[in-house]
Amino acid sequence: MVAAFLVMLAASACSDNNDKTLTPSAKDRYLSLEAEGKTTGDADTESAINFDLNAASKTITVTVTSNTLWKVEVDGGGWCSVDVTRGRGNGQFTISILNNRAEERDCKISVMQIDAEGNVYDKKSADIDIVQEGSQVFITPSSVDIFPAENAQEREFDIVANTSWTLSVRAESELTGNFIIINPISGMEQAADGSQTFTGTGDAHFSIALQNNGMAIVRKAYLELKSENGNFSVEISQQKSEYTFDVSPNTTRYVAATGDKDLKFTVYSPMYGWSVSIPKDSWISCAQTKFDKSDQRVSVSMTAEPNLTGRERMETLYFKSDNDAYDSVPVAIVQSGVDVTFVVSLNDAPMIISEDGGSFSFNVNSMFDWRVANTADWISVSPAEGRQSHDAVSVNLAIDKNITNTQREDSIKVIPLVTEFAGGLTIDPKDAGISPIIIPLKQYGGQRPAISTPWVSDGITEAQAVVTFNYYSPFLEITAAGLRWRKIGDTGWTDVPVNISDSRSGTVAVTLTGLSPVTRYEAYGYVVGTDGQTYTGFVTLPFTTAGRYPGSSDNPTPSR
Repeated sequence: MVAAFLVMLAASACSDNNDKTLTPSAKDRYLSLEAEGKTTGDADTESAINFDLNAASKTITVTVTSNTLWKVEVDGGGWCSVDVTRGRGNGQFTISILNNRAEERDCKISVMQIDAEGNVYDKKSADIDIVQEGSQVFITPSSVDIFPAENAQEREFDIVANTSWTLSVRAESELTGNFIIINPISGMEQAADGSQTFTGTGDAHFSIALQNNGMAIVRKAYLELKSENGNFSVEISQQKSEYTFDVSPNTTRYVAATGDKDLKFTVYSPMYGWSVSIPKDSWISCAQTKFDKSDQRVSVSMTAEPNLTGRERMETLYFKSDNDAYDSVPVAIVQSGVDVTFVVSLNDAPMIISEDGGSFSFNVNSMFDWRVANTADWISVSPAEGRQSHDAVSVNLAIDKNITNTQREDSIKVIPLVTEFAGGLTIDPKDAGISPIIIPLKQYGGQRPAISTPWVSDGITEAQAVVTFNYYSPFLEITAAGLRWRKIGDTGWTDVPVNISDSRSGTVAVTLTGLSPVTRYEAYGYVVGTDGQTYTGFVTLPFTTAGRYPGSSDNPTPSR
């Protein structure tokens, strides 16, 4: 305890001595400030840094250059503060400025030289003067005449702001729904989901259009402008119609990939019957599609099936009054797709499998649970099963030595299983068009050459692909090699002979040219021995060249 006390005394004495060393004579003392590229001269010059800021919050880091002790004083409201009030020699402090929700305001930060007792020297301070704008967020015009029920002309509006904001539309009630369409002109960005929500910073310009009012009431909605400095609202009114045919909601509906068994629409048609048209073989169904007129709003329930395609899809429904004078009301239904990935990447399997066997691997990337089917006793697989995962699982493959003089064949069969996906949706791979993937294996014994299944490099283009295979022949000399390939569905093969430099083992790479875009091909390698016989290997898994499907915006990655 005594020792600790002595250490504290020593530290205190050291600090006091250090502070006393920062007491140069008046002519040698100096202090200046730097903040965001702006600097003051020495404190004696009475120079200052000026900041004119907008209404948003901000932090400013200030660097102090000095050979004395110094202190910081703030002359202003609580909206401007510093994190350090005293320092010694060169140092830093941070100014924190809050949002301004009122009128313009100013603040002064002064840094002064002091002696070891805290007394201020007679030199002038180095100052930072801050002026912050007041809040300013509104829409003009702030009121409009009532719009007609039909064929309403567009109106233009301005947003006047000095901060960031969000603009959206708020319907007065579910009965009327949102009937306003905002069309951005400048200074604003629409939400990525395509909804009627926009963001911006500073001034902006936009117009609005109104859908025809088929309701028997005056309906209202509001342009809502929101910012951290306050909110502003403009009321939009539209006259009632003599005839009502109202569908709600009448904007794009978004459905989860797992489907929806209760996709509801509400229709009000008190004077005429009406119907809803759904395309044939659609993934949306409805038990009843034709209805009589009703003084009450009619709720229609539809079913959207799960989307097992793995891609977003859209369907458009048309609500039509029996009164042909009124246009049908289209409503788009957009549904995301379930990720039904099931891919087996060969990596280095199967490579050449000589009589000595060896270790290889392949990857399984699957959103289904999976397992590997039983294999021959000379093949070991680990792990033999896995669960759905966005990450690839590496599977190890061990091949025993073939002590016979005869070749042996088997295959690795990776089987996707019935799996529960997010949202409690259980999917049978067959329903999603997913089949097991088979990797054929061949191991030779004795003098017969071994030829690997060819693989396709990453450099696939629309008209070219590099196909590679290995051969291994420890006993029989090889005199020639080559590759045979064809388009899937063709009966004949194209032969590409290749010169070889090693009669026992080697790698053969063949560049196929003149291919067609977005077309599936297959190939196999062969070698010719000194015995005059031709030995062939397995055919590749199908591979696809690059390109664009006709009528599609997709540009698929070529597959191997």
